[in-house]
Amino acid sequence: MPASDEASAEIDRLAALARYDILHTAAEVEFDFLTRLAAELCHTQYAFVVFVDDRHVWAKSCFGVAEVAAMPREQDYCDLVVRSGQPLLVPDLTDDARTANLLPTLQMGFRSYAGVPLISDDGYTLGTLCVLDRQARPIDDTQLLLLQALARQTMALVELRHCKRELEANLRKLTLLANQDELTGLMNRRRLMEKLAEECARARRFQQPLGLVMLDLDHFKAVNDQWGHGAGDTVLLNTGKTILQTLRETDSAGRYGGEEFCLLLPATNLDGAATVAEILRGRLAGHPREPGSAPSHVTASFGVSATEAGETARAAVLLETADRALYRAKAAGRNRVELAPSALYSQTHPTHSPDKHSSGAS
Repeated sequence: MPASDEASAEIDRLAALARYDILHTAAEVEFDFLTRLAAELCHTQYAFVVFVDDRHVWAKSCFGVAEVAAMPREQDYCDLVVRSGQPLLVPDLTDDARTANLLPTLQMGFRSYAGVPLISDDGYTLGTLCVLDRQARPIDDTQLLLLQALARQTMALVELRHCKRELEANLRKLTLLANQDELTGLMNRRRLMEKLAEECARARRFQQPLGLVMLDLDHFKAVNDQWGHGAGDTVLLNTGKTILQTLRETDSAGRYGGEEFCLLLPATNLDGAATVAEILRGRLAGHPREPGSAPSHVTASFGVSATEAGETARAAVLLETADRALYRAKAAGRNRVELAPSALYSQTHPTHSPDKHSSGAS
C-alpha cells in the first residue's frame, strides 16, 4: 500500500478509535472477565485487552498483573497486529527478528505472544486481545479460534458500551429539552412548576423560608413591534443570562410565559427575596442603549412573595401573591419592586446570602 494510502487509512482508524471514547478509561469487570478467560483457555500467565492510538498502546484490561503503563507503540508487539490486521503468533519472542529487540522482550522477560485483532463493525483494527507468557509457549489451532471468538466478544462489549453511552447522552439531551426553555436556557414552565412543588415540600420538611420572585419585562411588546422578534429574542436571552449570573447555585429560575420569569429562592425570607429582586432590577436597568439601535436589555417590574420558617409553603399562594405584587409594580410605573401585602410581616434582616447577588450590582 502506498505511504499516502497508509497515512489516510491510519487517520480513519484513529477516528474510529476516538469514536468509542475508551482510551484512559477505568478498568471494567466485563473486560477483566474476558482477559482472565483468554489466559485460562491458552494456559498463559498474562492476558491483555489493549487499544492502540497514534503513539501508544493502552491497556484496558490486564490479567496476571495489576496494571501496566502505556507502551510506546513502536516497542509493542500489538503494533504489528494493528498494522497487519491479522493474528500474530510468536512462540519464542527471542527467536523472532520482529520481536527479539522490543522492550517487553528485553526488559520484561516475555517469551511468548499470541495476539488477535479487535476489529470494529466498520472494519478498523483498534487494538488486540493478546496472551503472553514468560516461557516459550505455542498456542494450538483450537486456542487460536477461541482467542478470536473472545476478541469478537470483546468488540461486542466495546460496541455495547458505546451504544449505552450514546443512549445515556441522548437521554440527557431529551431530558434537557423536556425541562429547559430553548431560548433562555432557564427551566420551562412545566419544569418550573415541578421545581416549585419540590421547593415547597423541602421548605415544609426543614421548616425553612422560601422566597419567590415574579418579574415581567417592561414594554416588551414595543420591542417586538419596532425591532422585530429577533430583537425580542435577544432581550429574552440576555435577561436569562443576567438572571443566572445573579442567582446562587441553590436558586432556580424559569420562564413562566412570554416575557415573564419566576425565581425560586430556598432558605430566603421576604426581605432576602426583595434584595435579590432589587439587585436584578438594577442590573437589567443598567445597560445603556445606543440611539437608533435595538435594545439588548429592557427594564423589568418585580413582585416578591415568601413564606417564613415554620409556615406552610404553598405554591399557589406564593404565585398568586407575587403576581398581585407584580401587577402593582406595573401600575405604579414599572421598573420597580413590590412586595406581596400578605407577606409584609417579615421586616427582619434578610436570610438570603447576598454574596453573589451584591457583587457587581448596578
